[in-house]
Amino acid sequence: MMNRIGHSLRALLRRRRFEADMAGDFCFHIEQQIADLMSRGIRFVFGVSVRDGVIYVAVPLVFVVLGGLASYLPVRRATLVAPAEVLRGDQLLVAGH
Repeated sequence: MMNRIGHSLRALLRRRRFEADMAGDFCFHIEQQIADLMSRGIRFVFGVSVRDGVIYVAVPLVFVVLGGLASYLPVRRATLVAPAEVLRGDQLLVAGH
């Protein structure tokens, strides 16, 4: 009895593994097709190939520089004002409210 259960369990696991392998293969091929279409679309719209390393390095660097400037400029402007002056102004706003 125990041998029959073990055999049917092994058969079930083998069948499930086969189904999972088939599903994995199918998903892999679908992903390949989507990646191919996207690479063609990027090349067609922007004129950038998938292997164009300069673009893939330059664009993130531009974003980092712009993000740094977007952070630095307001901080620089805020440091020009004395903290005590700002606090006094806040008290006047609260009292005048």
